Amino acid sequence: TQDFTLIDPRSPPTIIQIAPDGDVASRVYPATLSITARPGDVLAGLLSRFSDRGNADRGAAAARAEYEAWQTPQDTPGAVQLEQVILWLRDNAGPDTILTNGAGNYAAFLHRYYRFRQRGTQVAPTSGSMGYGLPAAVAAKLRRPDQTVICLAGDGCLQMTIQELSTARQY
Repeated sequence: TQDFTLIDPRSPPTIIQIAPDGDVASRVYPATLSITARPGDVLAGLLSRFSDRGNADRGAAAARAEYEAWQTPQDTPGAVQLEQVILWLRDNAGPDTILTNGAGNYAAFLHRYYRFRQRGTQVAPTSGSMGYGLPAAVAAKLRRPDQTVICLAGDGCLQMTIQELSTARQY
């Protein structure tokens, strides 16, 4: 929405909001219709009304093939091939390994080439916060001490929160 600059308050769009928590309704922008329900349940109900189209591919196979082709590594310049680092992680990290990251350009490699295999194994910012990865990794390790936790951080992200290591050591 570009910080809601695309929404003209004099002529607002029709917004239908589905959320499991009724307190979320219209919190950010007024919804035309707010439904308190699990989004997956609502979607399943809507799709059941179109059962005659349930077997149609609708381009899913082509989209999947395009996605898999996009995940084929493309060589990048420089001595460190970050796509190869992520592929190594993908092929060698256990399925329950937790990966954290901040908002540097390096995160694009993680999101493009790594395949998360278990729910709860990616801890990343939703708002593009630099420096998020290291404190997230500390918190993840405290929460799940038996799981491997790997933090991906560029120099800028790491410099923003490196003091978290001394705090973790102190406490």
